[in-house]
Amino acid sequence: MRSAAREPARKAVGREQLKRDCAAALEALTWDQRLDGLAEIAAALRALGPEDRFHGELMLGALRDRQENAVTWHLTHVLEKLERDGP
Repeated sequence: MRSAAREPARKAVGREQLKRDCAAALEALTWDQRLDGLAEIAAALRALGPEDRFHGELMLGALRDRQENAVTWHLTHVLEKLERDGP
């Protein structure tokens, strides 16, 4: 049985890890034009909520079409939102 008190802590850790993953992916994309791990990040975004799901879906489409500028845009906005919303 899951404790309701532990659920917010798990979610906060997940958001913090996602923030780190997004920052690392943005750096790899910016400096090395690498798309490593972005599909996993997009899938994780889809699980967070409506606005994040939107970015996750569009990021998957941009990855499929290899539109690096669009992926960069979505990563930047997701990072800003994660920073603004906090844990």
